Amino acid sequence: MSYYLIRIGEGAKYIIEARAKQFIAIGWGEVPDLNKLETLDKIKDALSKTSYDYNTVQTAIQAGQIYRFGQELTSGDKVLSPLGKGEYLVGDVGEYYFDEKPQGACPYKHRRKVKWLDNTLKKEDMSTNLSYSLGAILTICSLEKYANELDALIAGGTYTPAEKPQKIREIILEGLKQLDGEGFEKFIRHLLEIVGFTAETTPYVSDKGIDVNGTLDAEGLANVTLRVQV
Repeated sequence: MSYYLIRIGEGAKYIIEARAKQFIAIGWGEVPDLNKLETLDKIKDALSKTSYDYNTVQTAIQAGQIYRFGQELTSGDKVLSPLGKGEYLVGDVGEYYFDEKPQGACPYKHRRKVKWLDNTLKKEDMSTNLSYSLGAILTICSLEKYANELDALIAGGTYTPAEKPQKIREIILEGLKQLDGEGFEKFIRHLLEIVGFTAETTPYVSDKGIDVNGTLDAEGLANVTLRVQV
């Protein structure tokens, strides 16, 4: 049993219908029934006869996704599909079928039956790496390396997520909060020096006087003096 991410329409456009009718689907409707295209080369050849304007590299990428959906996926695999707002449906994949004349809003002909589970997975509960992998731009991609984590999440257990990376701004602000008065004075002095000031700190005392003096020589046209109270 393997895990895959499959997107059904831009912005999960058709996921509500897919959930209600128990299927998942992909586009490339000009490519015929995948039951008749057993190999990657046959799919590439079929793509070359469509109106899709793909170069050689694009053809290889698209053919790979189509092949994965039609041939690589097998009954019993599990699929995740975006539901919106950081939630993902999970379902058990069934057999492939080609719907020549789709009924409903979803126009995609290449389909697989899916038994969707009642519970959904939330991105906020996932590890950083899994969360990032779900941001892949491909229509279909493997999530096999996260199988253990997904097993735990689906079972309703907890899986310790990797620590979320902090933004540089947050790291800097947190560091500044740890500085005492004297340390913050030194920070201001260094900051002024970085932007071009000649700066110095006054002897540190806990008062309301001037703590840092800075002077900027504006190309000899003027001197800008800055006095900072920390």
